[in-house]
Amino acid sequence: VHVGRHRFLPVKKSDDLLAISSNLYSLSAERSLVLNRNRPAPTVELGKFFQNVDDFHARFDDYPDILELDSLKIEGDVRFQKGVILKGNVHIVNRSERQQTITTGTCINNEEIIFE
Repeated sequence: VHVGRHRFLPVKKSDDLLAISSNLYSLSAERSLVLNRNRPAPTVELGKFFQNVDDFHARFDDYPDILELDSLKIEGDVRFQKGVILKGNVHIVNRSERQQTITTGTCINNEEIIFE
């Protein structure tokens, strides 16, 4: 059986889970996931704190708006509050021992954010 990518989007890692849980995809009338933009999905690399499904969900009050995101890389323990927007190429690094929070209403556009 051959199923095309337009009908099947594998979720192998939490990186994939973020993409399909966000506003990047919507459910069509045919009940398949449809990409909500006219370019490829962004590359997403979530660090070790996001690999377990329960840990992944605990780090998002709501999934960020990633409709205009090109790439995302997160290193360290980071949590997202509601209403966060990520655009362009975003790199977030938490080098501290404590979880850091991206607060409600934050828009990160082509930036590298480093928590020491």
